[in-house]
Amino acid sequence: YIYCNIDPFAQYLVIYLSTMTNCTKSIVVSNQSQPISFEGWLNLLDISPNVANRIKRAELPIVFPVNIGAIKSTNRCIGETICEEKIQIAKHLGEKLNAMGMAKAKQGLWQEALTIWGDALHVQKVILGSENSDVACTLNNIGIAMFWLGRVELALNALEEALRVRRTVFGDTHLDVAATHHNIGNILMRKCDYFTALLSFQEELRIKKQLISKSGKDAGDCDLTQAFLGIGKAYLKMSQFQEAKSNFQDALKVFKDLDVSDDHPEVVRILRDTKKCDLYESRAKRLPRI
Repeated sequence: YIYCNIDPFAQYLVIYLSTMTNCTKSIVVSNQSQPISFEGWLNLLDISPNVANRIKRAELPIVFPVNIGAIKSTNRCIGETICEEKIQIAKHLGEKLNAMGMAKAKQGLWQEALTIWGDALHVQKVILGSENSDVACTLNNIGIAMFWLGRVELALNALEEALRVRRTVFGDTHLDVAATHHNIGNILMRKCDYFTALLSFQEELRIKKQLISKSGKDAGDCDLTQAFLGIGKAYLKMSQFQEAKSNFQDALKVFKDLDVSDDHPEVVRILRDTKKCDLYESRAKRLPRI
């Protein structure tokens, strides 16, 4: 594919349509002041008459913009359901791009993942708007990528925006909101802002406990262990060893209720951190008081 000054959303539509139609022809697309006609797109993509007819009958949810300005100014599309079609395509493309980014992240290729998620965010914001759960998901991913790339302030900005959007969409009591609080807590721990990190982890725990109480979710579904561990680690960094140990023990209790074995890596780490609490506390008691 060769692209010449074309909006990213139009690029992905070209890829999306050509993938669906098994198109192998190279495509050269240039930015124009007016939308390319439906027939023009079909010629560019060299798709079969059968596929073209299905698109005309709106069996395939496709729109054909040249640029974002063309979409907004003319509202041209195939069929009569322009808004629904644009939303469905944006959602589909966003999911595809997020999955691509996640695959890169699992390989440790965080810069590549960040680039892909940035493209996804652009498409989603233009079509879905800023106050959307898909946008929040992508912002959350961007924040995590920024974190692993060492761009702590940018990571925090992205995660705080994801939290704001998720609160707007879901309300304050939702697992996605809790997960974002946890991610923000991790960023704040990296910044050595342990007290504020503690508040984030405590808010995560509050939300998860409320979900268990109100909706009948169990501790495993809500992953209470992550909240307890975050709180414990924050207290440990603040040299509040009894509070840290108490939360580590709460995490161990959840694992025990879930029949997790003692040799599970997470259990081993918690036991190690619990011993640290005892060790550091005993050392602190031996220090001379001023």
